[in-house]
Amino acid sequence: MQGFGPCGQTPAVAEIGTLCTVPEAWGTGAGRQSMPATTASGEQAGCTHAPLWVLQDNQRARRFCEAAGRRADGTVVQDTTGGGSLGKLRCRRALS
Repeated sequence: MQGFGPCGQTPAVAEIGTLCTVPEAWGTGAGRQSMPATTASGEQAGCTHAPLWVLQDNQRARRFCEAAGRRADGTVVQDTTGGGSLGKLRCRRALS
């Protein structure tokens, strides 16, 4: 499952807000295969960057970002969805 759209503050940025695979699909390339379509859609819309937010403590997600050419830029926000508080780290990639 994947969801993305323009960043509210910066329309030239297409944030990837959701990228989920079930554990049974981990390591199969399913997540990696979904990224080119998202990147292409962002480029076609005139976006210059496509950040992906990951849970700060999720090392698997952080490795996925690195492998997809995204680099953590140090920006962390607290996501309080559902009443809890989780740190989310922004991983950025420039679009061509």
